[in-house]
Amino acid sequence: MTKKYFLPQSGFIALLAWLLLAIPALAQETAKPDDQQVRVQITEIGCLRTLLFIDAEISDLENRLAQQLTDKDFRVFPDAAMTGHRTTSDEMRAAGEKANADLVVFATATDRLKNKKEDFLLYEAEATVQIYSRVSGELLVTKSVRATGRRTSDEVEAKRSAREKAIDDAAREAVERSLTKAHKILVHEAVIVNVYSDSALLAIEQYIGKMDGVYHVKRLSFDRKTNEAFIEIVGNPRSETYWRAYLEKLPKTKVNVRVTPNGALHSKYPSWFVPAAK
Repeated sequence: MTKKYFLPQSGFIALLAWLLLAIPALAQETAKPDDQQVRVQITEIGCLRTLLFIDAEISDLENRLAQQLTDKDFRVFPDAAMTGHRTTSDEMRAAGEKANADLVVFATATDRLKNKKEDFLLYEAEATVQIYSRVSGELLVTKSVRATGRRTSDEVEAKRSAREKAIDDAAREAVERSLTKAHKILVHEAVIVNVYSDSALLAIEQYIGKMDGVYHVKRLSFDRKTNEAFIEIVGNPRSETYWRAYLEKLPKTKVNVRVTPNGALHSKYPSWFVPAAK
């Protein structure tokens, strides 16, 4: 004969209360839904942000310098910083940090009368262009060039033509020399969702900072109420496949990665975003 066992009413109520509390907690522990994954949305912003730092004596040449840089896809701040003297690397770094620029381009020029024939003047100018990387802390290029202007009876025009020629030549050579170090570098912004502590965010930042070709990672904001962080990444262009393969290996964290490309740069430089052959 089978025996039947009955749980006292008080015990049954206690068991039921325990189950009501325990089951949701157990379900949350055992089944982490996709919306609890760390989601990383990376957006390719563009090439390095460049601040012009110009000797006030040649402020009229600002647009010529800016044009040379924008032609090479550098993003130039609309207003140059002016100085009244030859600048130093420390001053360039300080100006770059104040403007949140990635590169600082300093330019100066002087002119002198080379010769005079009757009423016609010929001036010679010497221009110096320096390019400083705030990201790496390196003075990438310093280039000085002498150039002769156009002989004319107009002294103002004679001086200007010499300065323009010298600045054009110095800037062109400085930019070309800096391209191997600073051109193929992009500024990215990353939104990170479902990160629950400073230590977890720091671990992600440090992991991204170790990625090959990444030069700089900076935290822009972290909202502890929404568990959403915003960071800046400066580094080599990478394909979405590369980003995903790297970030999905983040230790002890399940990561979902998406990349929003910069269509203009992808069209102009498709080879930048193709994984290098091994």
